[in-house]
Parts: sequence; structure tokens; C-alpha cells
Amino acid sequence: MLTSIIDTSNKRPRAFIKVSLGAGPRSTGSGPIRIALIGNRLAATSAANDETPIPVSTEDDAITNSGSGSEVHRMYRALTKAFRNASVDIVNILPVGTAATYAIAITGTATSSGTYRVQVGSDDPVDISIPTGSTATAAGNLVAAALNAISHAAYTAANVTGTVTLTAKCAGLRGNLLRIRMSVPTAVAGLTLPTSTGAYFT
Repeated sequence: MLTSIIDTSNKRPRAFIKVSLGAGPRSTGSGPIRIALIGNRLAATSAANDETPIPVSTEDDAITNSGSGSEVHRMYRALTKAFRNASVDIVNILPVGTAATYAIAITGTATSSGTYRVQVGSDDPVDISIPTGSTATAAGNLVAAALNAISHAAYTAANVTGTVTLTAKCAGLRGNLLRIRMSVPTAVAGLTLPTSTGAYFT
């Protein structure tokens, strides 16, 4: 009853609220953190448990159930960097549609050695050494190999005569959110290496 705090002379209907700060039991703040990650899996992984919470305790569990580089895998990596002891359930969804892509077109032949830098999303930048004499095809092979070496990346890379095509591992429109940055920290004479401060897969 709130009659003790309501002025009896007040005859107008209204809602009355009493706030008591510091009253009642308090949380110790030491309870377990349990988090559900919902995201796209790779098509190559099992559909048996789609849209069903799956408890995981290691990154390998996330890879086994969702695929390396899937949205769920990458979310798990980011989460456990901040909360190492979190209890995690993953919920897989199979994406539909076409995988987004981005093409890096390299031309020319290197007459000096240099470095090409590529960064996709929040991943660390990748520096690729391009030696003197590299043709566009040879440079493209180096770029593709360096990018494919990142097992948790959200894309795969393939080179055809100097055009390196990055393809999102998960199909669907969300691949359009992948942002790529390219720069040339050390110039490579004779070779044209595309640069961008921020372009998106399509």
C-alpha cells in the first residue's frame, strides 16, 4: 500500500510510484556469463542442429559446428577475447543467396621490390612482399596465398592472371558489409597495385 506517501487531499486520478534505492538483495556480480551467438554457418557444415542452441567451450568446437571463418566462428573469437570464461551457446543459420565478392586487379611487371598491404574488416592488415621481376600473375598468387593463410578470415581468395577475387565464405547480403582497405607501404615500380581507403564487397 502506498497510502502513507499519497497526500489524501489530492483527488485527481494518477499513477504513483515509490522508488527505494539500496533495498532488497543485491547480486554479487560473480555469476556465470552465458551468451548465445546467432549467425550464419558455412554451407559445408552440418544442418542437423540448425536453429538449435549448441553449447561450445573452445574455438575448435565453433569451427566444427559452424565452419572456419563463418559468422558464428568469428563472433566466438571476438567474444572470447573480451570474456575468456563466458559460457557460450551457438545457434547456426544456413545463409541463402549469392556470396559477395571483391576483385583486386593487378597489372604490369615489378621492376623493384616492395610491399602491398590488404586489410578486410576488423582483421589485422596483411603485408605481402612483392619481389623484383614479379608479373601480375605472380604477384596475384602471392596476394591470394597470403590472404588464404588466414584460416579465420570471412572470405577466400583466388587469382586468375593477376586478378585476385575475394569471395565471402557465407552467402547472402551480409557479405556486402565486408570492407576492404588496400595500400602500398613500399612502392613497387612497374606494377599497378589497386589502393582504397575503404571499399565494400558486392
